[in-house]
Amino acid sequence: MIISRNGKRTEANLRLSGGVDKTTYSTSFGALEEQGYLINSEYQRYNTRVDVGHEVKKRLKGAFNLGYTYAEASQTGQESNATSAFWFANNIPSIYPVFLRDSEGKYVKDEIFGGHQYDFGNNQRGFGLGSNPVGTTIHDIDQYNIHELNGNTFLEASFLKHFKAMVKFGVQYQNFSRDNRGSPLYGFSSSTNGNIYKQKVSLALKTFLQFISYKNSFGLHNVEAKLFHESQAWDYYYLSAFKTELADPYSVELNNAAVNHSASSYELEYRIESFFGKLDYNFDEKYFASIVVRRDGSSRFLNNKWGNFYSLGTAWVASKEEFLSDVSWIDFLKLKASYGTNGDEEGDNTDGEFGASFYSGYDLYDVNNLNDKVSFAFRTKGNPDLTWESSKQYQVGLEVDLFDRFQAQLDYYVKETDNLLVNEPKATQAHIYLFIESEKIPLEDIPKVEAFNQYFSGGFNGLVIKEIRENRGLAYSAGASLSVPTYRDWTTVMSGYVGTQADKTSDAVEVLVELLKEMPEYPNRINGVTKFLINGSEVEYDNKFSFLLASHNWKEMGYQGNPLAYKLPLYDKITFDNIRDAYQKMVKNKKYAIGIVGKISDMDQDKLETYGKVVKINKNSLFSEDYDIIKLNHFFEPPIGWFFYYHL
Repeated sequence: MIISRNGKRTEANLRLSGGVDKTTYSTSFGALEEQGYLINSEYQRYNTRVDVGHEVKKRLKGAFNLGYTYAEASQTGQESNATSAFWFANNIPSIYPVFLRDSEGKYVKDEIFGGHQYDFGNNQRGFGLGSNPVGTTIHDIDQYNIHELNGNTFLEASFLKHFKAMVKFGVQYQNFSRDNRGSPLYGFSSSTNGNIYKQKVSLALKTFLQFISYKNSFGLHNVEAKLFHESQAWDYYYLSAFKTELADPYSVELNNAAVNHSASSYELEYRIESFFGKLDYNFDEKYFASIVVRRDGSSRFLNNKWGNFYSLGTAWVASKEEFLSDVSWIDFLKLKASYGTNGDEEGDNTDGEFGASFYSGYDLYDVNNLNDKVSFAFRTKGNPDLTWESSKQYQVGLEVDLFDRFQAQLDYYVKETDNLLVNEPKATQAHIYLFIESEKIPLEDIPKVEAFNQYFSGGFNGLVIKEIRENRGLAYSAGASLSVPTYRDWTTVMSGYVGTQADKTSDAVEVLVELLKEMPEYPNRINGVTKFLINGSEVEYDNKFSFLLASHNWKEMGYQGNPLAYKLPLYDKITFDNIRDAYQKMVKNKKYAIGIVGKISDMDQDKLETYGKVVKINKNSLFSEDYDIIKLNHFFEPPIGWFFYYHL
């Protein structure tokens, strides 16, 4: 099966224009359709535009233009992760096939769609587990559409011979909608019976400009003055939602899914207003001077919204002087100098959602769920006294044309910046690692341990991700599970990971430790656990390329043949009591070690010490003989647990 094909592009454009008397007009239409190089990748765009201009009177004219664009695309298989078709095809070993085969090497029939079933490597492949770029591209959906509207209108009047005034209004609007559906039948999403992710984004920018200008000449003296006022309003709206457990495997609507996981929406507003004046003077196009003064106000700042800025400039076209008129090899020579100040309201804006810089004067908090009650998590520290970043710049230079063929420009400047705006990230990252030395697992208990793993840390419904991330917003990634050994005499180890912000470390550890001490019980989830185990095992070890390795592991564990025949009947009989028993035997009251990699100064160290002895180590000691992998076993000896840090 080939994931690529010949691309195809079809484009058509039509433009009409004309005029009558004092009115001009033009309109255009365009259509573009592309069939992408990757299968099931499509792009369509349709656009239209109209322009109308009219001269009302000799000194009064106006114009209006409006453009609309609609675009839609299918981009499944083009992600920047393991589901990327091109990345996967370039990296997967050639021994793994596109289609699933049974133990005899025969193709497995796809009972749903017909043809051959795609091989997603479920529970048997060491590379790209759960991935198949061809199958994903065909069965999953990732599509978006965009509506864009751009409009401008202005009215310009000339009066008193030397004056001109204009009023201009512009609007830009964009509406973006994305639908992403993971198939409940195959691939990553099958473990949650499919998922749906929707995203809606709208953006509106309105600009209102007014200016008046004066231009006149008095003999060899030329003067031009301009006054501007401009205001901008920027509004951004974001909404997204994610659900699993689909009723209809093909619909992309949220009402088709039963289980809510995450939903988010917010609005951002930004306003800026500017007053601007400029005066230009020159004598005989030889001596030039310019003055610029402006005052800007930004909603980014709370107490000091306004900034004042100015610049002065002068220039001398020396090549027009009499004493250079006989120098034939100098075609043009200009000397120039300037001094001015500029303002910057954004500075070093590195916030991914750019919300903090829009509301930089306020302390910002995230609203979270804590036992179905409102809780607040600190996000960003505001600075109400923040104001404009100001830069002073001195500059001198020259421009020269020589011998009617050479041109050169030389500039020297010095720039000094005050009130430097730097987005200093307070939310540094921390990585939390959990280690528990548990017990040996008898063969008959392995299905119970697998059921415990699914309940405790399986996908979006697992306790760890649910309690730490979904309900409290304390992490961006979380999980912990017992390892199922490949040799019968190996001791089981529970390992876990939580990725969080450094200032949330102690809170995340608190929840993690509570889960270890007393596992919350939701017996109604047992059906989902057993369903996952049964569905996930139906294709286990069926690929002939991993059969020899799997057979070796079966023997080492003590199985007489394929363990699937042994475990499947047990999966169907698993109860919540089995999950509880596995937790009490393998996890509860076990000594644990927690390793934390992060910036210690951003963590609540006193709170961490309430959970166990804290040992701080640096990079050199971490990789020394005092802290090698063998001596890590000593961390399991204290009565509660130990923590160790590595300072980034």
